[in-house]
Amino acid sequence: MYDASQHLHIGYYEDGYDYEVIAYKREKEAVWDVFVEEYDPKLYRSVSKVGNWVSVKGHGLHIFSISDNDLSYEHGARLFKNFLVDKGIV
Repeated sequence: MYDASQHLHIGYYEDGYDYEVIAYKREKEAVWDVFVEEYDPKLYRSVSKVGNWVSVKGHGLHIFSISDNDLSYEHGARLFKNFLVDKGIV
């Protein structure tokens, strides 16, 4: 399902927040799936309250996907920030 050699930690560290998600690249596709992991209980609870997300064992809550073959940190961080703002988490 995911390319074990390609993942990206994406963070939001503005205004006193310290949130991080992980994006995993799908095998043989130009798509990255972004997950909130359970190890961050505050973010996990906040995200759980604003949607019905699919939980993937070993990865966490799948919150969105990004169509891109080579995802940059900057692009991922911008989309993660947009997600947090759109959902009213920050």
